[in-house]
Amino acid sequence: MRDSCTRFVSVLLFTLLAASVSVSSAQAAAGADLAIAIATPVAKILKGDLVTYSIKITNKGPSASQSYTLKNIIPSGLMFDSASGCSSDGTAVICPSTARLSTGSSKKFTLKFSTASASCGDSVTNVASVSSPTDPNASNNTSNTVSTTVSCPDFSVSIVTPAATIKKGGVLSYSVKVTNNGTVAQSYILTNAIPSGLTFSSASGCSSDGTSVTCAPSSKLSAGSSKTFILKFSTASTSCFSTV
Repeated sequence: MRDSCTRFVSVLLFTLLAASVSVSSAQAAAGADLAIAIATPVAKILKGDLVTYSIKITNKGPSASQSYTLKNIIPSGLMFDSASGCSSDGTAVICPSTARLSTGSSKKFTLKFSTASASCGDSVTNVASVSSPTDPNASNNTSNTVSTTVSCPDFSVSIVTPAATIKKGGVLSYSVKVTNNGTVAQSYILTNAIPSGLTFSSASGCSSDGTSVTCAPSSKLSAGSSKTFILKFSTASTSCFSTV
């Protein structure tokens, strides 16, 4: 009877241990299925500005994730600027996390890149990935691809035809119009070489070094907008009947 009880207890303990191992193995196999997505950025970004990418990592379960790493290859033409909890080796931005991410929860990362080195008209694409030692599904570990265009102001300059003739000693005025055919310009500079035989007189917001007139407005010039400058020059030193 005692041997029978001993065998029963041994079998019961073995069964319980086997069940425990089976459950543990099943939980380990289940893991935490992490998915990654990038929100669509602005369609156009002004050269020199920062382009921002909002990247979301979601745990689809069935288990909680104890650690994972976000990796974003730096898009061609861009330079890494900042991202909380992340670092860059010059080639990619790495964001490691050991914070627990429960099933159904998400974590957002905001990565910022400078467009200062990008070329006007470039279409910049970006894609990111996430990795975890307990992720059983690699098919959703790479994000969607997003793109944005680097744009620049496109200026044109025109001068209104001045008076056909002017008396020597009079002031000759040029109406110079700057038009922005591209995206908004935060700053710009108009330069006008002083015509031979003339002497710079005046122009609102402009200055002269004796050889040219420079106008550097402090206000931006919106897309499709124009700014007119009135540049005045003295003809006191101009020879009679000369063409300027």
